[in-house]
Amino acid sequence: MKLILIYIFIFFLLTFTDSFSKIEDPKVWNNMYNSCIPSATKGPNSLTLFDAKVYCECIANNGTNKFTIEELILLESQLETLNEDDRVSLMLLNKKTKSMVTNCLSKI
Repeated sequence: MKLILIYIFIFFLLTFTDSFSKIEDPKVWNNMYNSCIPSATKGPNSLTLFDAKVYCECIANNGTNKFTIEELILLESQLETLNEDDRVSLMLLNKKTKSMVTNCLSKI
């Protein structure tokens, strides 16, 4: 289940980047959240809709607070060419994404 949630987070980061300052654009938050929900609620290890909403809200909040647009774009460009397993590995090597996923998983 954690692997699927990490993959969901990776999917969000395909459209965003890492930051020292908060991303204020609500489109970025909405994109992260709205991309997360369908991914979190499908598949054999899917979350309930309630848990997915909690997890995805946490991911979107943390993503917009911890990353800059430039960092998200860079991360996205690195993830584009990788398969699912390599994407998960790359995400776990990134300190910000690893702490975000760990934090958000603890909320559900």
